[in-house]
Amino acid sequence: HDPPIQLFPDPDIPALSPALPSRRARLGTAPFDLSIAVPRGWTRVDVAGNEATWAVATNPLNTYVLRVEIVISQHETIAATKAARIRALDSATQDFELESETDEGFAATYVKDGYRRLTYHRWVTFDDPDPGQGQGTTYAEIATTGRLPDRTGLADLLDRVADGATR
Repeated sequence: HDPPIQLFPDPDIPALSPALPSRRARLGTAPFDLSIAVPRGWTRVDVAGNEATWAVATNPLNTYVLRVEIVISQHETIAATKAARIRALDSATQDFELESETDEGFAATYVKDGYRRLTYHRWVTFDDPDPGQGQGTTYAEIATTGRLPDRTGLADLLDRVADGATR
């Protein structure tokens, strides 16, 4: 029998709002680069040359974040990349629950470091031979992660960033 999961209270800041004003940002270097719309006023942190996160600099940890990574070098389909990410999250977290899944992404909840998190992931491709079936080569992974009260804002932000991504 597993011991009960200890949860810390979420940071007490307002939930992420949908329809945030945005600005264009570029990630990566040609020919493997990406132009995306990111929330205006959020601070960028480069994780690697092909990955960055954006968040509100004054927010405490464990609020909400946007992460974008160019993954074209892995030469995987969206379906394969998505399955690998779900497995990785499941094994690296507690109480993982896949809430929903589409050909291009998924939503899940989990507990990490004592905080309940909600994440939305979508993958974009620019060469899908059969659009909507997850078979194109994955170009970039876009994820929003936050608290349960951030659900509407996280889903909206993910859709806006993924839908507006261009090379």
